[in-house]
Amino acid sequence: VRLLVPISVGKHVISWIDSKASFGDQENHERDCKQMQQYVDRYGPGMVIYWFGFIKDLRSPRKVLVMDHFPQNVETLYTKFDARDASRRVSGGIFTEDCPEMPLKLVAEEFEKVTT
Repeated sequence: VRLLVPISVGKHVISWIDSKASFGDQENHERDCKQMQQYVDRYGPGMVIYWFGFIKDLRSPRKVLVMDHFPQNVETLYTKFDARDASRRVSGGIFTEDCPEMPLKLVAEEFEKVTT
């Protein structure tokens, strides 16, 4: 999934999420690395979620966070036109009030858990 608004998970910026219904062993992960590197090249850093866990020693492409669940500590990375700030502060030479406000918020609670 390519995110329209990047998120941060801890110190990691996430622009896309790839969900794998498998265990992340070295063989599966190496097969997926070419695809993930293409995502990094096109969209920037991202995250892969292995539903059934992964081995700790996984070698992963740079800028790819490996997880076994959707993280709880998610924050939306707002653009310079931050809709949360309605004041007339200047950002990049343009007043934020000149841009249409958009409610940009992404929290983990908005996602339903999928059980199989």
